[in-house]
Amino acid sequence: MLVLRKFLVVAILLTFVPVAAATLTIPAPPDWWPDPYGPSDGLTRAQFHDFSADPNAGMPPDWTYDGFTPVVQDTWTLSPNLIYDIPVESHGGQDWPVMWEGYGERLNDGVGAWVADETLTKRMGNERYDYIKEIYALAIWYSPGGASLSIDVTSELPGDIVNVYQTDYVDGTWHATVLEGTIIPQPNWEDFDFVFSGPAFLDCIYIGTHCPEPTTIVLAAAGAFAALRRRK
Repeated sequence: MLVLRKFLVVAILLTFVPVAAATLTIPAPPDWWPDPYGPSDGLTRAQFHDFSADPNAGMPPDWTYDGFTPVVQDTWTLSPNLIYDIPVESHGGQDWPVMWEGYGERLNDGVGAWVADETLTKRMGNERYDYIKEIYALAIWYSPGGASLSIDVTSELPGDIVNVYQTDYVDGTWHATVLEGTIIPQPNWEDFDFVFSGPAFLDCIYIGTHCPEPTTIVLAAAGAFAALRRRK
């Protein structure tokens, strides 16, 4: 049955794939994004998920950069309806930002997961509890039928101030959807919810969290609380 479903999905994709591959604009990462090959910085955690297989399996080419050991284990909550290792046409070539060096081929490897009206939730664990947490998420996806993606963040702490914004980079039917911002104070964990409406092919997801140095934390906290007071 699974083989038949995969065959039908592939047939649908081949029906809608454009003749000319799009060249998608991939945004530059935040300044704090780590060097995937570099040493631990004690402040940052970053992950890449390929979706050629279940990301909970931790199979290559997925990777994780751990600048510290989280107190809560990372997990994915996924629908059993996801179909992995689905082929789709390339979204073109471009100069990858530094974030992607050595990983660009994975971001454009022609396989991923087929999703339809699904929510994929990634829980990211933290270590510190009273600092600001800077967050970043990027999803590369393709929709043959006008699907949409909303990335939401929920925190362990109900009193957290979550300041995030989403940006969509689009070329034809290819999308690079980014969510970035801050959480104050940092919780033990936060959930990233990738909510798809309509059928889509998910190429890959990058997720990163970062705890700034103390001076940066004080300045960012002052700005966030000042903005909150102005809204009242």
